[in-house]
Amino acid sequence: MIDVQRLEEIEVFRDLTTDELEAMSQICEVKTYEAGSIIFKEGDEGKEIYVVDEGIVNCIIQATSDQPIVVGTRTRNSLFGWAAIVSPYRYTSTAKTLEKVRAFAIKGDKLRKLCDTYSHICDVVMQYIVTIERLRETELFNSLTIDEVALVSLACETRVYRKGDTIFRENDESTEIFMVDEGRVQAIIEPIPNRPMVIGTITKNQLFGWSAMISPHRYTATVKAAEKTRVFVARGNDLRGICSVNPRICSKVMERIACIVSDRLVQTRQALVQAFYESQAASDCNQA
Repeated sequence: MIDVQRLEEIEVFRDLTTDELEAMSQICEVKTYEAGSIIFKEGDEGKEIYVVDEGIVNCIIQATSDQPIVVGTRTRNSLFGWAAIVSPYRYTSTAKTLEKVRAFAIKGDKLRKLCDTYSHICDVVMQYIVTIERLRETELFNSLTIDEVALVSLACETRVYRKGDTIFRENDESTEIFMVDEGRVQAIIEPIPNRPMVIGTITKNQLFGWSAMISPHRYTATVKAAEKTRVFVARGNDLRGICSVNPRICSKVMERIACIVSDRLVQTRQALVQAFYESQAASDCNQA
């Protein structure tokens, strides 16, 4: 049993009621793993879903007979092992601890029964599952095959930001790449110190944070949630790792990024030109 207040800190459970959190706490079990432990293997029956409490877990696939590759990294409050509640209930990657890990384990059958009793729990939990079909609708992955999207989906997780949240800041190290699932975000720059300017609004299926895939890996704008927004997130290291062993995915993803960046640069230029003329017009009015 896990303390209800601790469960409230986990994003996927944040919108549950007190009664629902109490019910969830009853089916959670604390498990501890030493560094290098295998929590489950690719192809195993999916029996439990996990939340990282402390430590780091790598999700690994066997790209070739002798070449394992990390396709996902899970840290505090991240979920992994979704296969325990999604048919055909088979883990699609191996989960291995990078360091000593404490995790909350939830039996898949118990969670499914709980969802039958509390439909709201089902609605909340299911919206955090990254499906292949949904990812394929995004502008970054819409040219990939089903099998290719299935592979990149292992590097993705879902995250929710509230209105006004800063997702990242201009010049921060770019470690993650994002796609909007629901909601909208705004890209902001400061061409003049202390005078922020919105240069674009990014909506459903659109990409942002592409710098995580391109050196020198620094975000070129600040991005804030304009309303409550759910996004798909992939760590740049994980996605680049997948690209390193799958040239077709690499070619398609990088081609899409190049097209998207080109379009965004045009939008940025138009926004800057408009801002210049508006500033010039305001200056002329003041002088008059």
